[in-house]
Amino acid sequence: MALLVWIISQLLKLDIWVLSFVFVFMPFTYSQMYFQMQSFEVILGSIIVLVSVYLLLNINYYLVFITVFLTGFSISIYQSIFDYLLACSALFLLIKKEIVIKDFIFSSINIVGSFLVYWILNNVINSVPQSAYLTFEPFNLYSTRAIVYSLIMLIICIILYMSKRIDLFKAISLYIFLSSPVFTLVLTGSWKFRAMFPCGPFVLAIVLAYFVKNYKNLFVKFSSVLVILSCIMFTSYFEWKEIVRYNNDIEIAKKIISQIPSENYRVQFVGKYISGKTVFNAFTEPAGISFFAWDPVPHQSRSDHMLQLVGGKFNVSTPEQNAIASEKYSTVPNFMETGRVYIDKNEKVVVVRFS
Repeated sequence: MALLVWIISQLLKLDIWVLSFVFVFMPFTYSQMYFQMQSFEVILGSIIVLVSVYLLLNINYYLVFITVFLTGFSISIYQSIFDYLLACSALFLLIKKEIVIKDFIFSSINIVGSFLVYWILNNVINSVPQSAYLTFEPFNLYSTRAIVYSLIMLIICIILYMSKRIDLFKAISLYIFLSSPVFTLVLTGSWKFRAMFPCGPFVLAIVLAYFVKNYKNLFVKFSSVLVILSCIMFTSYFEWKEIVRYNNDIEIAKKIISQIPSENYRVQFVGKYISGKTVFNAFTEPAGISFFAWDPVPHQSRSDHMLQLVGGKFNVSTPEQNAIASEKYSTVPNFMETGRVYIDKNEKVVVVRFS
C-alpha cells in the first residue's frame, strides 16, 4: 500500500501525507484489509493497473496489448478492480494537457479487452464454481442511491463544462472518474459489491489531495481536513470495537468449552449472538461483529473455529444437523441469560442458544 500511495503521489504530484491518511484510515480500506485479507493481491493488482494505464495513455499506445492482459489479470484477482480501472483510465485522461479521440479509443480497447481477458480467466481457466457475488438486483434502494450520486456528479461536470472551465473531453473524463466508485452498484444493484475497493479510497484520496494542494479557499481546505480526520476517528473507533469484540468472544468461548462434557459431544449453536451497539450503530465487516453472529444458518464454521481457537475439542456439526437443531432446540434456555449451555445427553449435543 505504501508503494501504491508513493506511485500515485509521484505520477500526480500530490501530497503523499493526504493520500496516505485517506488510504490507510478510510473505513473501506480497513474493512477489506481486515476481513478479506487482501493486503497483497489486491494492492498488487492496483499497482499493475495504475502503472499499465499510465504507460498506455502517456508513453505509447502500442502497449495496449500488454495492458489488456495485465489489467484483465488484475480484475480476475478481485472484480471491483474493474471500477478502479475506469477511475485510473479517466484520471490519466484528465491529467493530459490535451485529450484526443485516440486517447478514448485506446482506453476503450483496454477496458473492453481487459474485461474479456478477465472473463476467459474466470470462466475457462478457473475451475472454481461461479461466485455468489455475481448477482444482478437492479432498481433497488442501493442502485437508486448510486444513480442519485452519479447524477449529482453529472450535474457538477455539466456546470464546469458550461462555465468553460473544462472542455467536453475533460468533462466526460471527470464524470467517469468521480462516478467510478458506484459504477458496479448502478449496473447490478447488488449490495454485495459495496466494498468499492480500491476505487473508493483512490478517488476520495485524489480529490482531497487535489483540494488541499490547489484551493486557497479556507472552507474547502477545512472541509477536506475534516473528512480526513473523520476517517481517522471512525477507523480508530472500529479498531477499538474490534479489540472489545475479540476479547468478549474469547470469554464466551472459554465459558462454553468449560461446560463441554467430553470430546464425543458436538456443539450446536442456535441463533446469533448480537454484541452491544456501537455509536451511531457504526461498524465495518467484521470489526465489532461477533464471530458467533457471522455465519448464516445452517452454517456455524466461524463459531466452531472460535471455540477451537481457545482449545475446544468437540465433534463438528454438519449443516444438516444445524438446520434441524435450530428448530429442535429453539426453546432451550438462552445462554447469554443463564451463562449455562443446554446438554442433550441422549444425542450428545451441547446446545448454545443465543437467540
